[in-house]
Amino acid sequence: MKVSMIAAMDRNRVIGSSSGGIPWNLPRDRQHFRDQTRGNWMALGRSTYEEMEGWFSDQSPVIITSQSDYRPFQIGHRVSSSLQKGIQTARENNAKELFIAGGASLYEKGLKSANRLLITRINTKSEGDLLFPEFESTGSWAITYLERWPADSENSFDMTFEIWERRG
Repeated sequence: MKVSMIAAMDRNRVIGSSSGGIPWNLPRDRQHFRDQTRGNWMALGRSTYEEMEGWFSDQSPVIITSQSDYRPFQIGHRVSSSLQKGIQTARENNAKELFIAGGASLYEKGLKSANRLLITRINTKSEGDLLFPEFESTGSWAITYLERWPADSENSFDMTFEIWERRG
């Protein structure tokens, strides 16, 4: 099973704020996220899962939380006490790919397990205290795809879609 991480970040690696939400509204990035995760499993921290209520049309979420009594808002969504157990749940259910989709602490933990990173770079500097982990200087990753999109009437900022593959 492939383990991928998917995230959008600004020039300072900001992915959001601990008070909730992401600091931009970019329909192109939202569509990219939906297209990439469609039909796949997703591992999400509890707060990220709750912020994304209504997003899961044909994805299979696994909510990673330490709250042993946590109940997802939809039948069929699963709960796991750790990312590794969530990955195992997806594997046991014959998932072809699991996307780690946030938040910041899950990205930090998931970097060790991921084979592939799907990164949207947003050409702006945002307010926020949640960051995507630095991975480029480790030598463990190689960029294999890059697609640039200019800002337009619906998307306020230039953005770049990148795919990084783990070396070796």
